Amino acid sequence: MAHLAAAASAAVRRAADGLRAAVGQLRQDAQDVHWRDVAQEFAPKRMWREFRGKSVRTQAFVAITAYTATTTGMMYGYLRYSRSKALRQHQLVLKESEASEAARHQRGRGRAGPSPAPPSSSSSSSLSS
Repeated sequence: MAHLAAAASAAVRRAADGLRAAVGQLRQDAQDVHWRDVAQEFAPKRMWREFRGKSVRTQAFVAITAYTATTTGMMYGYLRYSRSKALRQHQLVLKESEASEAARHQRGRGRAGPSPAPPSSSSSSSLSS
């Protein structure tokens, strides 16, 4: 049991060291690289030119992947929207139903007259004899 804890501790230590190194590298890159170089690298015209320079197979793969990701995201978005809309409608109907039930209950309380008497225990005992 102790060796498992030591192994887990060592794994966590290695992961933390790797993360620290990655953060340090990222910080160094941010200091060394000017934002204009990055903007130039990701300029739409340049990216489109590089994309069109790829093989037709690569272009088709990227197009299909982008289409699939886009349609999947849109479907999930629509499903989430329609589910929340149905939930809102359900809550509205439930709220109106409760309000209607409360109003009906209030109207019933306002009537004058004797309240119904609870059933007596003597009537049920006479039936059983």
